[in-house]
Amino acid sequence: AAAYDELGKLAARFRATTEAVDEFRDASALLGISEEKSTGALMALDTAIQDTSLGMGRAKKVFEELGVSVTDANGKIKPTTQVMGELAEKLHGMERGTQIRVMERLGLDPAMLKLFNADFVNLQKRMADVDRASGFNLDQAVKRSAEYTKASKGLSLEVNTLKMYLDKMTEGFKVAALPYFTKAMETATRYVRMFVDFLLKHSKFMEGVFIAVGG
Repeated sequence: AAAYDELGKLAARFRATTEAVDEFRDASALLGISEEKSTGALMALDTAIQDTSLGMGRAKKVFEELGVSVTDANGKIKPTTQVMGELAEKLHGMERGTQIRVMERLGLDPAMLKLFNADFVNLQKRMADVDRASGFNLDQAVKRSAEYTKASKGLSLEVNTLKMYLDKMTEGFKVAALPYFTKAMETATRYVRMFVDFLLKHSKFMEGVFIAVGG
């Protein structure tokens, strides 16, 4: 469930669908690229996209040189997965040294070179075909995962509330019993004080008793 929740959050961050993010990571995995690196590549590219949309950073010049726009016809920032696809098309077949320099300027891990040298578009389509053939519905999985997480948090909240109630009830009993314990200790204190006073007033008598017992 946690994996699908994370996927949903990533999709929202990248302004993309969960399928697009999942297909990108699956396509990367087919080429031996870890999920950590493929997700990291999306994050790095998203940062470059955001900077470019604000007119700052060195990525802006890179995109301009490649002829890749980070915004659509309406001026809205494109999904990161879409820009990644357009970038892959531009880099595909490009001289290796140039590819690496472009990737470095965009903050992309060199491991992603495998993806750019492969047929990225067909790989994504292949992943979509796999999902359809297997009957796997990612949107449904993400939705049900979110529902499960919500229910789990709700249960946790109520369990913690019950625990807090029991703790406070126990403390309440202790507080209610305090007057009785206080009275008992005051009574015990009074008798101990009386005994001590007796010993102090009759020290000679007690001394004789101890001598007699000792003898």
